Amino acid sequence: MRSGRWTRVAVLGAALAVATVLQAVGLVTGAGPSTATSTATSADGYPQRIGFARPAPPLPDRPGALAGTFYDNDFGNRRALALGPRGQLWALPPGVPSLSPDGRWLLTASSTVPGEPLELHDLVTGTRKVFPDLGTSTDRTELRRGAYQLVPRAARWSGDARSVLVLVAQRPRLGQEHAAVLDLGTGAVTRVPDGTPAGFDAAGRAVTVRVARAGRPGEAWTATATDVVTGAVQRRVLRPRGPWAGAADPRPHAGVSPDGATVALVEAGLGDTPDATVRRFSLEDGHELDPRAVADFDHCEPSWSGEDPVVPTRSNTAHSVLLDTDGPRSLVAVHHRMQSFCLVLVVDALAAGPHESFLGTRDALWTWYWRELLLALTVGATALALATLLLLRRRRRRSGSGSGGGAAPVAG
Repeated sequence: MRSGRWTRVAVLGAALAVATVLQAVGLVTGAGPSTATSTATSADGYPQRIGFARPAPPLPDRPGALAGTFYDNDFGNRRALALGPRGQLWALPPGVPSLSPDGRWLLTASSTVPGEPLELHDLVTGTRKVFPDLGTSTDRTELRRGAYQLVPRAARWSGDARSVLVLVAQRPRLGQEHAAVLDLGTGAVTRVPDGTPAGFDAAGRAVTVRVARAGRPGEAWTATATDVVTGAVQRRVLRPRGPWAGAADPRPHAGVSPDGATVALVEAGLGDTPDATVRRFSLEDGHELDPRAVADFDHCEPSWSGEDPVVPTRSNTAHSVLLDTDGPRSLVAVHHRMQSFCLVLVVDALAAGPHESFLGTRDALWTWYWRELLLALTVGATALALATLLLLRRRRRRSGSGSGGGAAPVAG
């Protein structure tokens, strides 16, 4: 009996010791994810947790390379924010932002104001370059002076950050959008075959994707790779393993992997369904690789971590979710009070890897409340251990008083 009692005491004592050690290590070493005001993280990754910071200060002229962008809804005010590698938050200039793969270059343009100039910002040196008119530097008759404006929502950068594959739109009354490559050095604009901008393949060719006839289930998709210098075009039919879930979207969210070997199409659910399937295809022969599902798709542009897609999601908070072979897992989460959406990380930030949560967990609950959970575990284990010890002490006293209350033996 006594052996079993002390076994329970030992187990409770061990639980208390483990909880205390976990809490102490977490608080002393900062083993949890960083926040927007923390400087305890290293610069070789990106923060896993973005804290509440409103209003965010303006972006400095030379903040250094950034890790990503997202939007703070702020009760309808919709502010574009930049995310630094240590969790810093800055307010971006007006316009739709797009970061280069290394986070050094920021491209901003308005999608609502006709004629708004495109601006390129070097975040390391602080220099800026303005492209006032996309129609002046091309020899193509389709792009006449002042007739086009940039549609920045689908900007795709080349690996060397010297060119951007974008959509350019004719004046709003015409309502047409065309894919084009913008040379960020010369300002030259070159039309490529129409479709959704996806990126650049391993040979540096601009890749667009489109469906044969939009709105009809089961239609074949085609990836077109264009050599901007020679104009040579190569088309590849994308062959899915199974039928598309619904009507093909003529402007899907698409992206080419950093190595230029794979293109991903995000097949969003029909109607109000927030789930999506990311379907990846080989650009070499068009066959489909393993499809990967994600919940709460945010209808924003995907990025990559090596060969694995990273998709922005949003339920009550914005996340960037990695879709690897083990299933989806959140890499970065923004505080729910920010009312945020479209959390897009750049490729080099993703390659650096996240700061691990304590014990390697990455779920949203642990990400946000790991300190509180450890504290609750410590307090709970302490209270349980004390209550058990008191109970055992009372039982021991009762047992002692019961055994000592009998009559003394009579000497004979």
